[in-house]
Amino acid sequence: MNSIFRQPCKPFTLCYTNSFPGLCPAVGSLIFRMQLAPSFNSPFLSCSLSEFWGHRWNLTYASLSSDTIFKPVSKYFAERGRPTLGMVLGVFGVFACSAFFAELVLYHCFGHPTYEWCCFFLLQCLFTLIERLIQHLFHPRLPFFLKQFLTMSFLALSTEYFLWPPMIRMGLESKVFPQYLALVGLSPHHGFVSE
Repeated sequence: MNSIFRQPCKPFTLCYTNSFPGLCPAVGSLIFRMQLAPSFNSPFLSCSLSEFWGHRWNLTYASLSSDTIFKPVSKYFAERGRPTLGMVLGVFGVFACSAFFAELVLYHCFGHPTYEWCCFFLLQCLFTLIERLIQHLFHPRLPFFLKQFLTMSFLALSTEYFLWPPMIRMGLESKVFPQYLALVGLSPHHGFVSE
């Protein structure tokens, strides 16, 4: 199967990564007959990396890491008159934790670290901080669509070079993607995937 993961800008890939996480709370609500908090909030409408990682992507981890890492670190340094340092170290701590656990997954799969997912999250950290600095210093007023385009382009490019390669080497697309197609009632013959 030629994976569409190799071309993450294709529209169906965006639909796949945006709709599958949204299905989980819906299915859980049906099975357990209880309202579950959404895990994602239309991530592809994000106008900044801060918005994407903090308010739209993986809301469970965003809330947990904010309460256990970002807020305590920020508060500690703010009480000592260093709020900017606290913010920087808080953001770094959140992404460093993500990098560590992501690399742990790769270590478990390959038997050695590849550092690709670690680089992905540290790159996100660096550009999130640069984005905040630019916003603080210059207050740029960019059109909504342009901010969206820049945010999604950066995420797509960094995903292409750091996130997808280990997944493809693990053969994850051949294991997970057909199950997703079966779940939503599609098949390779609908033109979305070629064998």
